[in-house]
Amino acid sequence: MFSRFHEAIKIYHQLKSINDFDSLKELAEQATGKTKDEMAVPAYFSGNFLSRLVFFGRLAWFLQPIDYSTASSILDFGCGTGLLAPYIVEKGINYCGIDLTPETAQRYASKLCLGRTEFHHSLNELAPSQKFDHIISFDVLEHVDDPNNILEQFKLMLTPGGQIALCGPTENLLYHLGRKLVGFTGDYHHRNIDDIFQAAEQMEFITMKHRYWPLPGPAALFKCRYLRL
Repeated sequence: MFSRFHEAIKIYHQLKSINDFDSLKELAEQATGKTKDEMAVPAYFSGNFLSRLVFFGRLAWFLQPIDYSTASSILDFGCGTGLLAPYIVEKGINYCGIDLTPETAQRYASKLCLGRTEFHHSLNELAPSQKFDHIISFDVLEHVDDPNNILEQFKLMLTPGGQIALCGPTENLLYHLGRKLVGFTGDYHHRNIDDIFQAAEQMEFITMKHRYWPLPGPAALFKCRYLRL
């Protein structure tokens, strides 16, 4: 149990060292209403220590298994504030962020003078031939109306041997309690992460690895699967 927290804290410090959290918070706070909530601004920047531990820890824990050594491009579907862009670019990997409102991420990348980045409103804005070595989608597909369509597009965009990391909330009682404590508003999840995993299995994605945060079993608030074709 303690090893997961140790690994998560290590990656969190990497994220912190290459990000400008003050600038990111300032930019993110300019968002309003549902957009601000969907970018998890309350949990990452406005919550208490425990909420930040849970959300930053979960991000770090789910990033750790991804093999960056041979990757040249990563798609971040639902990039939100663009928090992951510096982490990916520092590894010499081209970063593509997709979000309904990518303006915050674009401004943040510009402020940091990040190269190797591009941002779009939807997958449809990408060239049909564009491929990615890895695709990550953290806490996103539970929001969309047609996740099957997104997963089909992922299949077309993934390079041979590439990997997809799909993560999301369990929607259990502990998770809903945490949402209230952190300050999330609204109820706009169409499904939970297990529904997404089931849809991926039906599309013949192969599960390579499972991860849970902060604990396995009924105490898990978030789950992640690493998939390949």
